[in-house]
Amino acid sequence: METTMRKLLTFLIALAAVVAVTASSFAQGFNGGCFNCGCPACAGGAAWTPASLGANLIGWYKADTGITIFSTSSVLAWADQSGNGYNLVQAGGALPDFNATGLGGKPAVVWTRASSQQLATGALTSATVVWGTGSSYAIFGIASTTVNSVTGGYSDGWSAMSGDFNARTLSAGGSTPALVADYNAVSQSSKAMTINTSHRIGVNDDGTTATAYVDGSAGTGGTSLSGAFSTGYIVLGGANPTTGWDGPLSELIFVNRNLTPTELTQMDAYLASRQ
Repeated sequence: METTMRKLLTFLIALAAVVAVTASSFAQGFNGGCFNCGCPACAGGAAWTPASLGANLIGWYKADTGITIFSTSSVLAWADQSGNGYNLVQAGGALPDFNATGLGGKPAVVWTRASSQQLATGALTSATVVWGTGSSYAIFGIASTTVNSVTGGYSDGWSAMSGDFNARTLSAGGSTPALVADYNAVSQSSKAMTINTSHRIGVNDDGTTATAYVDGSAGTGGTSLSGAFSTGYIVLGGANPTTGWDGPLSELIFVNRNLTPTELTQMDAYLASRQ
């Protein structure tokens, strides 16, 4: 009996040692809800957001925070979340509206082009945004268009302006609108969109080629639009009642350089998590 008890005790001690080693190894590998999958949690870091771009992040606008409401639902101001303080304020015309479930059930700022709604940094009275000296940039966000076509073809919507530079949407005519990167009203790169649909949109310009993106898919590449940014402004909406933005925007991100292939994947995954 004594021999049996001694063997059992020895077995239990050995088993406890194995369990301890296994638990330790598992704890090292299982970090943040995954097991050595290579994601940021497993790597010991935080999930990627636009803030991960550091000083290259110029402006960041999210409809679920930083909204100042005037009267019942009109958006008087939209605070910059980048830390640079490039807040958007009324720049002429009427004010866009806030809708708590305006885009895919998520908060959105909703624009009606007929009212010439426009928000901008510095109310377009001065060149307030310091972009740096590079010749590349990126603008990404979540939006929907509610129209197939507009008078004149263009729907000014989300821009980072220095001189004549614009990044905006273009209705290709007929029934298929498209996201277009253009310079001085000349189409450069396009990607089809669908009306009344939440899309992840963007333009990535490496200083040589500008490429439009819709839902993570690249459009045709066009000539770089940027030139050398130094100062300028950010504007959302449009002063022209026939060509301004028509539809909801829930998030927009402005970067003073192009995104790398890895960052493009990270940006799309981030935006997908926000839709």
